[in-house]
Amino acid sequence: MSSEHSNSRWDYLFVSDLHVTLGYDPVRRAYHAREDFFFDEPFFRWLRWADKTCAEGRRWELIFAGDTFDFFPVDCEVVDRFFRAQELRQQELDPADPQQIAGYWEAQFGEPTTGEQVPERIQRLLFEDDVIDGRIELEPISLERALSMPSDTPSVPEWAVQLYRRYQPKGDAAPRGAQASPEVRALAEEEMAFRVVGARGTTPLSRQLGWDEACERKYGFLPTPEKSADKMASIYHGHPLFFRALAWFVGRGHRVVFLHGNHDLEVFWPRVQERVRGFVAREYPAAFKDDAEPPSPPDLKEQIDFRPGWFHYREGIFYAEHGCQYEPLNACSNPIRPLMPGNGNLLNPDVGCLGVVCLHNHLESAFPEWENRGDHTRALMDLLRRHPFKMLGIAIRHTPDFMRMAQRL
Repeated sequence: MSSEHSNSRWDYLFVSDLHVTLGYDPVRRAYHAREDFFFDEPFFRWLRWADKTCAEGRRWELIFAGDTFDFFPVDCEVVDRFFRAQELRQQELDPADPQQIAGYWEAQFGEPTTGEQVPERIQRLLFEDDVIDGRIELEPISLERALSMPSDTPSVPEWAVQLYRRYQPKGDAAPRGAQASPEVRALAEEEMAFRVVGARGTTPLSRQLGWDEACERKYGFLPTPEKSADKMASIYHGHPLFFRALAWFVGRGHRVVFLHGNHDLEVFWPRVQERVRGFVAREYPAAFKDDAEPPSPPDLKEQIDFRPGWFHYREGIFYAEHGCQYEPLNACSNPIRPLMPGNGNLLNPDVGCLGVVCLHNHLESAFPEWENRGDHTRALMDLLRRHPFKMLGIAIRHTPDFMRMAQRL
C-alpha cells in the first residue's frame, strides 16, 4: 500500500467467482447436482486466518469481485412449490368473494409492521401474476378525485379495498398534499378510492419476453425483485455456514463489499441485498456461540456494502472489477442500472446468461461432469461424438426457447 494511505484503517482482501449456489440439502444428504462451491468450512478457516494476521489497529475490507453467488441453477422444488401454491389459490379462492381473498392474504402475511406503508402493503398483497406482469398498480386517491375520473377506468378488486380499509392509518385518508373537501374527509374515514395504473388488457411482461409460464416452469423464475429474493433464500438454505462465516467476520470489525458479475446480477435488487444482510444477521448468534463474551451485533448496512456496478475503486490503492464486461456474450448493456427498458421490475440480462439457463443447465443435468473436463469446446465435441442423439435432443428442445428470449433483450 502506498505511503499516502498508511494511516488508513483498512487493508484489502480480494476473492471472486465462488459461484455459491443451491448447496447442500440436509434432507437428501447430498449437494445439488449443479453446485460448484463445496468449501464453506475452508472459507470460514480462511477468514479466521485473515483475522489473526490482520495488522494491529487495522481491519480488513473483503471485496467479492463478482459472481460470488450463482442465480442460474434452478431450484426445481421451489419453482414447483410456487406454481402448486398458485394453482391451489386459483382453485380454492373465489375472486367474487372479497372476504375470502382478504382472509387468505391476512393468513399469508399477517398484520402490517410498524411504519409500513399501507399502499405498499396492498401492492404486495395483489396476486403475484398481476404484480410481476405489471398489469396492476394501485394509487390511493380521494373520493372527490375518484368521482371526476372517466367511467372506463379499470375497477379495483374489492378485496384490496377491504384490506386497505382494515389497515388504513388514521389521518391517512387522502394522499399526502391533497386538499380534500370537508365532505370527502368525513367520508374518507370509512372509505378510500383507488386508481388503477396500467390496464389489465396490456401484454404481460413475461409474454413480451417470450417467457410464458411454461418457460418459467422449465427454466426457473424471472429475475424480478421478489423471485430473485426467493432464489437468494435457496442459496442461503444450502450454505448457512457461508453466511455464518460472514457474520463472524463482520462481527470482528471487518467489512464486506460485493460487486455483481454476470452470474449474480440479481444482487442489484435492494430486496436481495436485504436478504443477504438478513441471513448474515440470522447466523450471527451461531457464529459466536462459543465465545464467553460475544461482540454486539454490528451495523450490517455499514459493514456489508453492495457497489452499484461491476467495479470498485479506492483512489491511489486499487481498481477491481468483474471481467464479464469484456466478453460480448456476457456483457450487460447497462451494468449500473441493468433493467429492461421501460420497466423497473425486471432485469435485462446478457445473452450468455440465457444460454446458461436454457442450454447449459440442461446439459449439466444430463452430463454432470462435463464442465469439469477441461476445455469446454473439446468436452462438448467429445459429448457430441459419444452421445449424438442425446445432444441433438437437448438442442432441439431448448435452442428455440433460447433464440426467442435472446432476440428480445
